[in-house]
Amino acid sequence: HVDAVFQIANKKVLFFINQDVYIFDDNRLEKSYKLKYFGIDSSVLNIDFIFKKSDNNQVYIFIGKYYYEFDDHKLNLIGPRHIIIESFKDVYDMETAFTFLKIKAITNLITTT
Repeated sequence: HVDAVFQIANKKVLFFINQDVYIFDDNRLEKSYKLKYFGIDSSVLNIDFIFKKSDNNQVYIFIGKYYYEFDDHKLNLIGPRHIIIESFKDVYDMETAFTFLKIKAITNLITTT
């Protein structure tokens, strides 16, 4: 089960799976880390989602009721900050987020089970 996937500034792709973060360059595993390497408490079992905000290009990682700002150039975290107190007070209980650029047609994107 993959929790989140994110392409960082240098076109490498991060896969978040439980407490592990795998960095791929094309189709080759380059490195792997634990979430705690990035400053996330070791009690955190997985992230909820990660996305880049289009108006400021800031990357955010959400975990439970908290979020972190993520510098995808330095692979560095700032946080945690409480969602209710800060600017994402309407964001809660989400499992994924994404951004589409230059997509002409999307069908059957979200299915419910």
